[in-house]
Amino acid sequence: MIKFLALTFICIVTCFSALAQPSVDDVRNALNEGAVSEVAKYFDKVVDITINSQQSTYSKSQAEVVLKKFFAKNRTKSFSIKHKGNAASDNSIFVIGELATATNPYKTYLFFKQKNKVYFLQEIRLEQ
Repeated sequence: MIKFLALTFICIVTCFSALAQPSVDDVRNALNEGAVSEVAKYFDKVVDITINSQQSTYSKSQAEVVLKKFFAKNRTKSFSIKHKGNAASDNSIFVIGELATATNPYKTYLFFKQKNKVYFLQEIRLEQ
């Protein structure tokens, strides 16, 4: 009986944590299309953006403008996820991928942090 209760508890926790995570597929699809406004739906109030070692911290609206400028200069061909993981200790999710553009490929790193059971995108790195 104790094993059954423990297994039930683990299943419930796993299901609820999966529901609380952002849709990585939605973010992947938005990046694949260069749809910055869709990606911006996940932005936290402040977002760190690094593009080829040029790092700065932006408000949500400023971050959207910066990414729109990037995608205007670098038309997206595709985005693929190479690795994703999470850290239960600090309720964070990371995604490592590759953004293929008309000009160059970019190694891409996304970092999400949970606040009030919702995950927000806090960091984006795009590096050739």
